[in-house]
Amino acid sequence: AEILKQHADGKKICVAAEGDAGFYASIHYVYERLRKKGIPVEHIAGVPAFIAAGARAGIHLVSRTETLTVLPGTATAGEVTRCIEREGAVVIMKLSKCAQNMHELIRLHPEYDYHYFENVGTADDVYLKCPDQILSRPFPYFSMLIVRQSENTDKEQAINTFSQ
Repeated sequence: AEILKQHADGKKICVAAEGDAGFYASIHYVYERLRKKGIPVEHIAGVPAFIAAGARAGIHLVSRTETLTVLPGTATAGEVTRCIEREGAVVIMKLSKCAQNMHELIRLHPEYDYHYFENVGTADDVYLKCPDQILSRPFPYFSMLIVRQSENTDKEQAINTFSQ
């Protein structure tokens, strides 16, 4: 309603969204409503949170012929496992919506590498790799998990890492 009023007054309005406005962004709902009202809208590309997270952690999300799958906060442990088994990396966005499923994934698959992030690109950002630390946190809305096959091929060592 405020945007409509400001537009009617001849003002230009900018709505900033964290991450990229076209990638799992809540601003999408406002964008569509404005378009339906005949108000011209424009997306300006940003940096998707998972790209910023990979840079923050100094990791390559994918390389060579790997596949990157990005899943919303409705992901299940089985869905993530199937994606990982196809030799790719998986990003799960908005973990608050699937916390129980991601806890199950971490417990079932200590052989995977986990990179957990909160509030990427802000002063309050959090980055964790230790599964026990990840499991101990409540997952806020702006949280994500990057999961991939462990570069450590020794499953026993991966399991020992889980309990450290």
